[in-house]
Amino acid sequence: MKEQGQFSFSSEGLQMVQNSEPIEVYWADVREITAYKVDLLTVDEIRIDIVTHEAIITITEETPGYYTFKVKLKTIFPDSDMEWEEKVVKSAFAENLTIIYKK
Repeated sequence: MKEQGQFSFSSEGLQMVQNSEPIEVYWADVREITAYKVDLLTVDEIRIDIVTHEAIITITEETPGYYTFKVKLKTIFPDSDMEWEEKVVKSAFAENLTIIYKK
């Protein structure tokens, strides 16, 4: 739960690899961060979307480094919704779209 997985963090942003493509997101470019669940028939999967002017980057519970990423969000965006996870998981098989951060 403490491994950085495919993430590399700096004071300016994050770097990661998704679908064999390197991705760089600058914290200053983040417009919104949302979390929600997707029904995968037998289980739900939490997903986090990072929205910038150029793209939407989706991170899931299965993304290596997911737990470290969640902790980093609280540090980088201290005005974000710190209770987002409880809101997203509270009802099984419901999307529960929650805005974590909005610029």
